[in-house]
Amino acid sequence: MISVIVEEHPEFSDNNIVVPADGRIALPPWLSVFVIGKTTALVQAEVRRRLMMTRLRDPRVTVSVRSMRPAAQRFINIVGDVVRQGIVQLDEGWRLTEALSAIGGVTGRLDEARATLTRGRTSIPINLHEAVSRPASKANLRLRANDVISVMRIEPITVIGAVAKPNDYGWRSASTLVDAISAAGGPRQAVEASRGYIVRKGQKIDVNIKEAFAFRDSTANVALRPGDFLTVEAVPPLNVSVAGDYAKIPGYYQVEEGSGVLQAVLRAGGLTARPEEVSATVWRGGAVLPIDLQRLLVGNDPAANIPLQNGDVVNLAEPKVVRVRVVGRVAKPEQLRLPPDATLMDALVQAGGLAIPRELARISVLRRVENGGAENGGAENGEQVVLQIDVPALFDMRDMSQNPRLRDGDLVTVSEAKIRAVIVSGEVVRPGPYPINEGDGVPELLARSGTTLLGALTRVVVRRGNEKHEVDVYDALRRGGSKPNFPLQDGDFVVVPRNEARVLVMNAVVRPDYYPLPERGTLTAIEALTLAGGPRQGAKIKEIAVLRKQPDGSVERIPVPLNEIGKGQISAAGFVLRNGDIIFVPEMGTPRAGLMQQATQAVGMLGLLRSLPF
Repeated sequence: MISVIVEEHPEFSDNNIVVPADGRIALPPWLSVFVIGKTTALVQAEVRRRLMMTRLRDPRVTVSVRSMRPAAQRFINIVGDVVRQGIVQLDEGWRLTEALSAIGGVTGRLDEARATLTRGRTSIPINLHEAVSRPASKANLRLRANDVISVMRIEPITVIGAVAKPNDYGWRSASTLVDAISAAGGPRQAVEASRGYIVRKGQKIDVNIKEAFAFRDSTANVALRPGDFLTVEAVPPLNVSVAGDYAKIPGYYQVEEGSGVLQAVLRAGGLTARPEEVSATVWRGGAVLPIDLQRLLVGNDPAANIPLQNGDVVNLAEPKVVRVRVVGRVAKPEQLRLPPDATLMDALVQAGGLAIPRELARISVLRRVENGGAENGGAENGEQVVLQIDVPALFDMRDMSQNPRLRDGDLVTVSEAKIRAVIVSGEVVRPGPYPINEGDGVPELLARSGTTLLGALTRVVVRRGNEKHEVDVYDALRRGGSKPNFPLQDGDFVVVPRNEARVLVMNAVVRPDYYPLPERGTLTAIEALTLAGGPRQGAKIKEIAVLRKQPDGSVERIPVPLNEIGKGQISAAGFVLRNGDIIFVPEMGTPRAGLMQQATQAVGMLGLLRSLPF
């Protein structure tokens, strides 16, 4: 029982106030004050403060204890995130766990709650999980009368965005960036293609999810705080192209954000030559960025791995050299790469020199004309001329004009003068000089040298001195027809030009490449797919299409349903290809909505590849 006296205000005074079980006393006419666990001075100050909130200006309050309850009736107060908060009678020997049982426990998980015991003016932190799981531990505190136990739920970590299970997660189970994302089932996409940020009290903090899961840098695995809001986003891939003769599989690729030149080269299957033999650049809009492949691939220098941007073209081309083939009677007949100012003698020296006495040698240079006119025998641009070399004048250095500076694409032939021979070049398997017998014609010669699929057999050129003859051997070689009546002569040059009518089969096929259209007849989409080895495992068979550029620059997409063709429901003749067509076989996982965008980019890349100076 306590007494509360307010001088000169008997209406607020009461000399016989019994403190109820809930610890809250009522003063007439309407004041209510909580007194359990407080000293008389604290109660007196609280009553004075509450009275000053009324019309009283400076009330003088006196609080005193009239009498105490028997010792057997002691109480504690439990407040916060518990099932039933309030005053609880304290039994002798009670510990924390008995008090929690009396009020029904806490709301939520024990390990996600924070508790404090207030005893007088002292606050003691409580490990609820330790106290409940190990009742005999020191964490299970012994209670005293007037103790106040406060239980507060720790704010959860909220994870949203591109994760498997966006939700709220307890702070103790999601205390770091990696723990929180793992608790949410992980990213819906690859870790490398994920980025995110934390919102903490209105502040945005960017995080590096890729580095955090790589566990290379402990600081990347950011420690989270209760109430943090974590957002995970999918990073859209970069669309880049890899072009050039020195890429194994040139084409259009998607790489992850942050990827560099190295990642694009690896996606294209790597290089077809040593790094020192390749000139690498990145084409970005109107800028050309040089790449040091030696530092990148041999020196493993990360600084040489220039980060890529959307739309970049990685060009893997040959350095500025003169490519010359030396064939015939030399020590090492082969394709040579020479400096731009190399001469015929330089090429002969690098090929190991003559394999026959010089007095028996006959040397000629087959060259494609770049500028037609009288100085080139009246040849037109793109045609080939033959430079006959005076061998004695060359080796005796009597006439420097017999040691011409070589050009890219020149074919140097060394043959024996006493043998009747012709020289074959162009789209053949084994270019070089061939001895001929009486009556031999172009079909017999090409049968020995071997033709490629890219050869234009209806337009084979035979150069004889200043004369040029065009011979059609297509039927003789491809269809077993009669051969043309055009016997070869000693010293003839036979050139098989390239068939420029081609289609491109790309992406998810075994051998993506250019394939020629037949000079006579047609090539269907299914035949072109067969030439490319057919679709790879994982290709989207139902999404195969022929991409055909229209005169207005748009791209027409013509579906090629292989499953219906195979059933005989659609005629393969309906898919006859034209020059410049692209057969596009998508990879599994490519969204249907993005196929047309990829198709347009593929057609644009085809035009780019044709314009490169290979």
